[in-house]
Amino acid sequence: MRRTSRTVVLTIAVVAGIVEAGFAQSPFEGGPDWSRDGAEGGQALGASTATAGDVDGDGFSDFLVGSPGFDAGGAVDAGRVELFFGRSGGPAQAPDWVFVGTEAGARVGFAVGAAGDFDGDGFGDVLVGVPGADGGGADAGAALLFLGSPTGLGDSPDLVLVGPAPGDAFGSTVAGAGDVNGDGLADVLVGAPGPDAGPGGGRAFLHLGTTAGVATAAAWTGASSAAGARFGTSVATGGDLDADGFSDFAVGVPGLDGVTAPDVGGVL
Repeated sequence: MRRTSRTVVLTIAVVAGIVEAGFAQSPFEGGPDWSRDGAEGGQALGASTATAGDVDGDGFSDFLVGSPGFDAGGAVDAGRVELFFGRSGGPAQAPDWVFVGTEAGARVGFAVGAAGDFDGDGFGDVLVGVPGADGGGADAGAALLFLGSPTGLGDSPDLVLVGPAPGDAFGSTVAGAGDVNGDGLADVLVGAPGPDAGPGGGRAFLHLGTTAGVATAAAWTGASSAAGARFGTSVATGGDLDADGFSDFAVGVPGLDGVTAPDVGGVL
């Protein structure tokens, strides 16, 4: 549960389909089509942004904005996530859905991402990373899955994935994986680049989509035993790279040491 020292209030701007953070003025002709400012010092609105897919099935894409430094009452850096519905004429100024953390230092919204249709109901689902959550031990982290519906997202997560060990920082990165096993359901990736299998070795987890509505163990776990490797710092779908009908994915390992130099990094 680490307190950040940020004091800047960030701005999110959407310009002709491009999201940019922190610009006082848009470098694009005509300026932004939409913008939103943070409301409190250290909120760090826009630390994460991502498409949400179409969570309410109205034919418009929706998008997510994270504020991991948001203070909820006395809970410093509890974090916050906002969802904005796409609509004709662009998104509204006020968010259509808000989820606020309650645990100090949890940093809800440190990472956000579209999960795809995890439960096969035809609505887009979303992931929210909470790397400072203490449910699995100090800073073990968590990832929250919210399922889409005709009315959008619910007030509470439909699935909570908890980091397996203290210091994992599980949820530092989240992403949809596509459909890696060809069952027609979207699968999800969660990175945990904190100290595991060696100081800072890191891990990444793949969870398969399900219609059962219950948490399942990771179908795949990758890890590094190299100190400082930070395996899982980034995770992403690769699409179907070999055209075999199954989605592929990538994991970043930026702290990997080379034979002759440190921190050369790598991707798997």
